[in-house]
Amino acid sequence: MYLGPSLRREFLDETMLLSFPSFSKIKSNYTKILKNRNKLLKDISLGKSQISDLAFWDDAFCKISVEYYSHRLKFIDFVKAYISSISSILENKYQIEFIYETKVNLDNISDSISSYLSKNQQRDIMLGHTYI
Repeated sequence: MYLGPSLRREFLDETMLLSFPSFSKIKSNYTKILKNRNKLLKDISLGKSQISDLAFWDDAFCKISVEYYSHRLKFIDFVKAYISSISSILENKYQIEFIYETKVNLDNISDSISSYLSKNQQRDIMLGHTYI
């Protein structure tokens, strides 16, 4: 799929919502936490809040990210299995691949996200937005 990264993520998320009803609540919580973190980032840049207030939202974001990425991995495993069966039907005449690339260390999602947020904290404050 040759769409931009945000469109690919959106497509993946919409497909996951159809495949896993439990993902709906996770996606909703993820979005709420991200909105709250972004509001706090803007407030910090305006001097209305303290940087120390970010710890709560960073922790919440790391926790929900583990659930979020776990569902993505579950979905990716499902897609890869399905692609494998399609290849068999096509008598392996065509090679079909599904590759999921992310900057997140999928073996340790929480630490990977936490490290990324910490590393980019000043940029996020300056821009008033979480870029992940």
